Amino acid sequence: MRTLCEMMQADLDSGVTTHCRCWRVTRADGEVHGFTDHDRDLSFEGLTYSGASGFGLSELEQATGLQAGQGELVGAMRSDHLSEAQLLAGLWDAAKVELWRVDWRDPERRVHLASGRLGEVTLQDGRFQAQWLGPAARLDTVIGRQFTRRCDARLGDARCQVASDHPDYERGCDQSFHICQHRFGNTVNFRGFPYLPGNDVLIAGASGDQIRDGASRGRS
Repeated sequence: MRTLCEMMQADLDSGVTTHCRCWRVTRADGEVHGFTDHDRDLSFEGLTYSGASGFGLSELEQATGLQAGQGELVGAMRSDHLSEAQLLAGLWDAAKVELWRVDWRDPERRVHLASGRLGEVTLQDGRFQAQWLGPAARLDTVIGRQFTRRCDARLGDARCQVASDHPDYERGCDQSFHICQHRFGNTVNFRGFPYLPGNDVLIAGASGDQIRDGASRGRS
């Protein structure tokens, strides 16, 4: 008996297919929406996939190993499920996405191609672009704080606490301890570790100096 994948591959090999792509999108709030690049609605597994929705996949890179596969979803906001206000409010951020190849004549003939999540969403001239991030991309997510010499707060946020009416606010901050101290006088809220030893210090051996008061690091 021929498997479903074999039959769909035979369609592709013939050069004339009735295939389309369908996206099942599950938002963080639990709402589930379906989209397809076919010109009419399709239904399977209890979900209707909106046709002529403007959804499309410009490119999908399937990486091997632990590398992060990624691509980009693009489309026009022509679907009742999508609106600029929803996208700007972050309702679609990090939504789970499942991609299917479907025979629009018989949606029971379908193959699951990939899973991922939406990354950054941008809007321009009534169209959206959203990063497609594969499962391995979550391994690149920073969890918790990073111990770096520079501050990891944003100028003016709750952790920084520099007021927007500060005379040098518009000059910005490069997140260095020097700028925090001399431009904003805000070292009490500095969220970095300016005296964090570098690799050279960590691998260096003990010196022959008898006086070890920190003077070599400018802290005497």
